[in-house]
Amino acid sequence: VDDGEDSDYAHGLASHHADSVVIIPDPKRLISAAYGVRVWPTAVVLDAAGIIKDIRYGLEPKEQGK
Repeated sequence: VDDGEDSDYAHGLASHHADSVVIIPDPKRLISAAYGVRVWPTAVVLDAAGIIKDIRYGLEPKEQGK
C-alpha cells in the first residue's frame, strides 16, 4: 500500500516490480491508518489462504530478502 502518493506514482512503482509485488494506491492514507501502519516500508506476508503469517518493518539486508 503506497500511502500519500497519487495513483500514477503507485502504478509507476508497480511497473518496476511487475511479478513480485502488488502496489495499491492509498493517497488519503485510509488503508494505512486503518491498520496502524506508521513505519515505511512495512511488509505484510500472507499465505495462500490470505492469512497473515508475518509483518516486517523497515528494510531488510539484501541477503535476507532473497
